Amino acid sequence: RATPIKLVLYPDRENPLQDVAAPFTLEVADSSALSRYTVAEVPALGPVRASGNLVQDESIFRVDDLALSIAGDRIDLQAQGHVADLGGFSGVALSGEFSGLDTRRLLLYLFDELPYDRPLDALQGNFQVAEAGGKWQLTDFHLLSSRSGGPLELEAAGSVRDLTGFRAAEIDASIHARDPALLEAATGFRMNPGEGRLRIRTDPAEIEVLADLRLGDSELEGRASVGRTRGAIDQLSLSVVSPQLRWQDLGLQAEEAGGKSYKPAAQIEQAVDQENTLGDIGENVPDYPVDVVLQVSELLGKQTDIHQLDVHLTSRDKRVTVRRFNADIDGARTHFRGVADFSTAPPA
Repeated sequence: RATPIKLVLYPDRENPLQDVAAPFTLEVADSSALSRYTVAEVPALGPVRASGNLVQDESIFRVDDLALSIAGDRIDLQAQGHVADLGGFSGVALSGEFSGLDTRRLLLYLFDELPYDRPLDALQGNFQVAEAGGKWQLTDFHLLSSRSGGPLELEAAGSVRDLTGFRAAEIDASIHARDPALLEAATGFRMNPGEGRLRIRTDPAEIEVLADLRLGDSELEGRASVGRTRGAIDQLSLSVVSPQLRWQDLGLQAEEAGGKSYKPAAQIEQAVDQENTLGDIGENVPDYPVDVVLQVSELLGKQTDIHQLDVHLTSRDKRVTVRRFNADIDGARTHFRGVADFSTAPPA
């Protein structure tokens, strides 16, 4: 729907319409209809309303003073900005804020199912999006739970300089999971309440993830680094350090209560394909270099206490080396070193 239009008509020119200027209002039944104009699919969030000023600059049409809103049962979004080239849908810049984003729907992107029927607080925040040279950038965003103290509290902030390839990003996030029932619904294990901080840094050559987690009385720090060359992984390193881990905090302590048994080891065994042969395992060992370090001062359970666990594994060309395995298990000192070679197929 357009209101009165201002234009100049040149009948003898190839493009007879010149200097078009017109305010407009556009209404779309659902945001998913915008997917035809974007690289990434736009989810169905609700009705869209846009308004602005359509301006012609020679052969290019642009939109100034763009106001965009989405009002649905999944999100309430308001944004302002401009489009430098409407025909090519390029030179887009938007800044805005949102509220009412459904946390449960977000979690279902991470988990196949979430058998948890208690309410979760919605998410709110603000953002800045820009497009230049065919690349969409989330130049700044901040997302957080609408209320503190709920069963799940989330917060994230940062930027993504190429949304289509996630090639350059800086994201800091925190999570507070206060309801053990939610943790069990998400993971299948009876974990204790916990919190954590996550930092993600990516560039074309490396993805780095730093994590600081606490579950009950257990705490750990982790670092993962993935090297990339032309988008393909060429190396991986992972380190986990903890002063103390408790099986119960991690949901790995077997229990008998009220005539019911909880056997996490059985759950893990079910998740592992028992049909795997040595050759199948070898197929999953990567060709690129891998370096894994695990250091735990105390690993405590009802039946077994492990102290000074120190493990270092490396892999290259499907050849896995246990460079170090040291542990004090119930007072007995254990050492192990060895090599497993998956570079050739096992004998039939």
